[in-house]
Amino acid sequence: MKRFSFPLEGYLKLKRLKEKEKLTELSELTFLRQKHQREREHSIQEIERLLQEEREESQLGQFTLEKALLRRYYFTSLRKKARLHETKIADLEAPIKEKEEAWKKARQERRSLENLKEHRYQAYLYELSRQESKDLDEFNLRNARGGRLHGQS
Repeated sequence: MKRFSFPLEGYLKLKRLKEKEKLTELSELTFLRQKHQREREHSIQEIERLLQEEREESQLGQFTLEKALLRRYYFTSLRKKARLHETKIADLEAPIKEKEEAWKKARQERRSLENLKEHRYQAYLYELSRQESKDLDEFNLRNARGGRLHGQS
């Protein structure tokens, strides 16, 4: 019997490539969202640090109007930066969801073809086993007939 061959192997390779492409697109957007989340978190932590610093200076009597004004200006800048990152994160949600759906669809298509390939391979193995059994039966039958003929002579 000839070797197993899946006629849709080229198409399956194409589906694997498409799935990887979709996953890469999703990963790029997810990475960008994570970057904005980290930058937003950094801005929030810096705001908290500034507020803590201001409280400590006030308790120690080291509070100056000049420092407070500079700190408030920086504080306002950090809040704007954090809001900008929040907006960018929100703007990325819909494209990420679309890319995720496209990747899931590509993955499902690839899996369907791989399942078909596996079923065909199992059918091939079954046929191979049947053919081997048939060949062995014929061989044994010929040997049994031939042995009797030679034994009677």
